[in-house]
Amino acid sequence: MVAESPAAGLRQAVEELSADVLVLLDPGHGWVAKLFGDSVIDEVLRHTQVPVLLLATQENGLG
Repeated sequence: MVAESPAAGLRQAVEELSADVLVLLDPGHGWVAKLFGDSVIDEVLRHTQVPVLLLATQENGLG
């Protein structure tokens, strides 16, 4: 799959797979990039047509 950006690639995968939900892991910038500040997460949340489940790791503030 080739896309113009990571967020576009995720949206394309959701469409092609007819996914019901998208699960993302906080990439390590703090709790989900200080509540949706990361540009990829922000773009996905704004433009993806399915529910998005955001998970944080123990290193990123949960635990």
